[in-house]
Amino acid sequence: MRGTKMIKVLHTADIHLDVPFKIASVAKAQTRRSELRGALSSLFTYARLEHFDLILIAGDMFDREFATPDTVALVLREMAACSDCRIVISPGNHDPYTPGSVWAKSKFPDNIYIFRSPTLERISFDDIGVDVYGYAFTGPYMDACPFSEPPELDPSRINILCGHGCIGGSSRHCPITADDISHSGFDYIALGHIHNSDGIKRVGRTWYGYPGALEGHDFSEPGFGGAVVATMRKDGGVFDCDARGRRFSRRRFETLTVDASAVRTDTDLLALIDGKIAAHGYGEETQLRLVLTGFLSSDVALSESAVLDHISPSLFYAELVMNTEPLPEGDGLDLDPTVRGAFYASLRPELESDDPELRRTASDALRYGLSALRGDNIL
Repeated sequence: MRGTKMIKVLHTADIHLDVPFKIASVAKAQTRRSELRGALSSLFTYARLEHFDLILIAGDMFDREFATPDTVALVLREMAACSDCRIVISPGNHDPYTPGSVWAKSKFPDNIYIFRSPTLERISFDDIGVDVYGYAFTGPYMDACPFSEPPELDPSRINILCGHGCIGGSSRHCPITADDISHSGFDYIALGHIHNSDGIKRVGRTWYGYPGALEGHDFSEPGFGGAVVATMRKDGGVFDCDARGRRFSRRRFETLTVDASAVRTDTDLLALIDGKIAAHGYGEETQLRLVLTGFLSSDVALSESAVLDHISPSLFYAELVMNTEPLPEGDGLDLDPTVRGAFYASLRPELESDDPELRRTASDALRYGLSALRGDNIL
């Protein structure tokens, strides 16, 4: 196939079907499981309606190499409904290709192409002028990058790599270096493994990136999840890519830190929290971790359960982390225009640090400093 080539590609990864959602309510955990399956169905429905040429699944479609029968049935049904789309799968460290895995034991539709080897393989689609290279985890670890020795590519075709791996640092999950990417010669590298997407980037002639998880699994994966939608063109050996993220998730995980130092009453505290939640637009789609910091007045008597009871009805799920310290004195240091307020402001970054030891040291420094400013003998 010669001349200009243009294809529509949907790049996804890290779906983790059958993952056990670890939230307090069994009923809500079951809801999350159903919503993850719903996100998968939405992805395939979108691919079918928008007539994508290619779906790339870069590992960890399943949370384990085995899956429940109803989950396997769902996947086979959704893939079969996308019969006009080529679907390429690179098994990851959670769902490696093994003799007993879903990949080996299930009968997939004819439009499904699964890599089976830890060494680089190629699947050619001559009708659209595309070669897709890839590999499979065949166990939980892969200590070397399969494309550190680049293959010989046909520059007239769109050359794509689909694989699971970790860019940068030392990893036993297919460590990938910047040089591996820049020297690969691929037009596009569709990666999986990292659950937080920071967009599709370009180094040299190669576009690459992670789509992130389809649905976040915990608070380390903030924001909405989704996939990458890309239009790829190649003309005269010159490749171009228009790639953007598209949301498919029902929920999002978020962490909200609120400084309670200015609060003097229970009512003020709840009003402050409500205002911060509203300002961020958090609602029933949000799983929220609320972190209270700063010096809390002894006049605030609300229990943690009372705070949670207040905010939970407007959210899907909420939890509270108390990182506050008792206010050394009753008056508001953040509003104090004297040297006492300035002293408090200078310590505030340490007082609100995520490091408990640093917060404790800063709290002690504040107490001693305020005592010294009062003229107390602190020796």
